[in-house]
Amino acid sequence: EFRYVANMHGNEVLGRELVLNLMEYLCQEYKQGNPRVRRLVTETRIHLMPSMNPDGYETAYKQGSELAGWGTGRWTYQSIDLNHNFPVLNTELWNTEDAELVPHKFPNHYIPIPESYTLRNARLAPETRAVIRWMQRYPFVLSANMHGGELVVVYPFGVVHPYRHQRLTPTPDDGMFRWVATA
Repeated sequence: EFRYVANMHGNEVLGRELVLNLMEYLCQEYKQGNPRVRRLVTETRIHLMPSMNPDGYETAYKQGSELAGWGTGRWTYQSIDLNHNFPVLNTELWNTEDAELVPHKFPNHYIPIPESYTLRNARLAPETRAVIRWMQRYPFVLSANMHGGELVVVYPFGVVHPYRHQRLTPTPDDGMFRWVATA
């Protein structure tokens, strides 16, 4: 399972266009018999979401974010920044480490979405809720969330522990993530 998500911030359109172009490329090359693409499509379930924030995209498109201000279209119609609307799984891991539950009583290879995020009354944007359900239904092996404006790669668990670690704390997969980031 692999997924590309783009346009989390509606005014960041580069990722959206790249995913749309990837869709077109995969379809054309598959149809033309490209063996590499046929193998990829046949052996890998690929999920492509060109726009996680279509309302923000529409706002930025109509108003022109370069003319209306850098934030135009960044947020959803409910004024939610989707990038900060998901659970911070680092915190879940740190809490269990502090309680000395890792690795024996808490799986450090898979951190479930906290139940508080799956309740009906959770303060989540509809887009966030849909992506969480998608993540729970399909256990992706690899995923990329494309933003625009900076050349940055963020790795899983890349958040610094607020009071313990003030240095790099690589995951066991750090080397693989660094390699993927250069591809």
